[in-house]
Amino acid sequence: MPNTSTDPVPNALCQQDAAALIGILAVLEGEHLAGDLDEHVSRRLGDRLHMLGKHWQSRELRQALNDMNHRVRYALGEYEDPPGPHPVP
Repeated sequence: MPNTSTDPVPNALCQQDAAALIGILAVLEGEHLAGDLDEHVSRRLGDRLHMLGKHWQSRELRQALNDMNHRVRYALGEYEDPPGPHPVP
């Protein structure tokens, strides 16, 4: 059976790396929300988040960063069940 992009990864991250990723995602989301994230960096992030497609909007980038943050928190054990989307402003 072929892997899909939503399949779990075969090797887990260590807790320290997962916690660092949570912090990085939160900083990126906060800087983007405040308008302090360079447009070039925003575009590069959006391009790396393939689930956004080609014509994404600013709010969609914040939503993707927020959703990924919560998925990493789930992987770290902060949630019992996989989190659903938490709408961003």
